Amino acid sequence: MQGRHDPARFTVGMIQTTFNRLKRIDPKAFDLVILDECHHSAAKTWRTVADHFRPKLRLGLSATPERSDGAPLSNLFDAIVYSMTLGDAVNENYLVPPKCIQITTQTNLDKVRCTAGDFNQGDLERTLNTPNRNKLIVDAYRKDAADRRAVCFTPAVLHRT
Repeated sequence: MQGRHDPARFTVGMIQTTFNRLKRIDPKAFDLVILDECHHSAAKTWRTVADHFRPKLRLGLSATPERSDGAPLSNLFDAIVYSMTLGDAVNENYLVPPKCIQITTQTNLDKVRCTAGDFNQGDLERTLNTPNRNKLIVDAYRKDAADRRAVCFTPAVLHRT
């Protein structure tokens, strides 16, 4: 509820918002804490939030449990209790077999900085969100998959041609 920051029985919070309100939240307020995108949990802000809480169970969810910087997640999580590969997801009919099309652009990521093991969000957005690159990708989609629904991952919500 706007203007009120008391934790409810069930609370969802973005990592930055939760981090900024940690002093107002009892570390024992929750029996269960779920960290989505938990591969980020080795980063300072994430780790501060995770370490603040004293739940009975801490659950981490991630589609990419391996960090590119090799930092372990074992300091926050005891074990991986469930894992599914892309191949398993296809074989068990959770996903259709992917059709991959490679589109070569002139985009160079050499000047995109890394922050906490991931590409810097602002640098990546400025580098990838260009009219020429976007047009090339949209044209390729229209040529090869106009009759199919698709998911497009972009570095920011506002990404247009």
